[in-house]
Amino acid sequence: MSYSQAKTATIWLSILSLFLLGSSLYYWNRSGNLNRLNHKTELKADSLLSVKLDLERNIRQISDELNGQLSEVKTLNLKLEYRVESTQNKLQAKNNLLNKLRQRNATTVSQLNKQVADLTGMRNNLQGELTQVKSRYQQSLTDNTSLKDNSATLAEQNKTLSRELTELKTLITADNFRVDVRKPNHKLTAKARKADEVHVTCMLPSVLQQNGGQTLYMSITDMKNNPMDGLARTKTIKTKETSFQIPVHATQQVDMAETPQKVSLNYEPLHRVASGTYKVSLYTDTAYLGSTEFSLR
Repeated sequence: MSYSQAKTATIWLSILSLFLLGSSLYYWNRSGNLNRLNHKTELKADSLLSVKLDLERNIRQISDELNGQLSEVKTLNLKLEYRVESTQNKLQAKNNLLNKLRQRNATTVSQLNKQVADLTGMRNNLQGELTQVKSRYQQSLTDNTSLKDNSATLAEQNKTLSRELTELKTLITADNFRVDVRKPNHKLTAKARKADEVHVTCMLPSVLQQNGGQTLYMSITDMKNNPMDGLARTKTIKTKETSFQIPVHATQQVDMAETPQKVSLNYEPLHRVASGTYKVSLYTDTAYLGSTEFSLR
C-alpha cells in the first residue's frame, strides 16, 4: 500500500470513529431524558392516586355519619308523636269522665280538674319537646343538603382525578430496560453472527397497576421498522387513539395487580441475525409500554 493510500485510509477511519462517538452520545443523552421524564410522570400519577383514595374515604365517612344522624332524629320524632297522641287520648277520656261526674260529686270534680291540669301541662311539655325535635330534624335536613352538595363536589373531583390518572397512565412506560444478547454457550456477545438468544428485562412501575392479567408482546425491529428475522406472527394493538399492527417475537403473561414487578422475555432467532441497530418494544393489547435499542456488529 502506498503512502497516499495509507493516509486516505487513516482519514476515513478517523471520520468513522467520530461518527460512532457522536451517535453513542446522542443515544445516551436521549435515554437519560426519557428516564427522567418517565420518573416525573410516575411521581405525579402516584400523588394523584393518593389524593383520589383520600377523597373516596372522606365521601364514605360523611355518608355514614349523615345516615346515622337522620335515623336517630326520625326515631325520636316518632316516639314523641306517639307520646303526644297517647296523652291527648287520655286527656279526652278524662274530660268525658269529668262531664259525667260533675253532676254527682263536687270533690271528685276537683280531683279530676287537677288531673286534667296535670295532663294538660304534660301535653304542653311534650308539644314543646316535639317542636324542638322537629326543629332539629329540619336543621338535619338542611345539613343533609349541604353535605350532599359537598359530597357531589368531592365525587366530581374524584372523577376528575380518576380521568387525569387514566390519562397519565397512557404516558407512563416500563423502565430499567436491559437487553442481553447471548451466544449458544449463554455468554454475552455483541456480534450478530454469534447471537443465539435475545433476553430482555424491564420494570413495570406501580402506577400501571390494575386488576387482572395482561399479555405482554415483545417486538424487535431494525431502525426502518423491519422485523428481525423469524417472527412468529403479527398482532393488532388498539389504543384509545388508534390501532396498528406489530410483529410479535415473544409473549409473557403478567399479573398487573402485583406491580411494581420485573418481567423478562426471550427470543431465539431461527436464522443468522444481520448486524445493525435494533429496537425492542413492549405492548399490551391496548397500550404501548416502552422500548429500548441495542446494536450488533
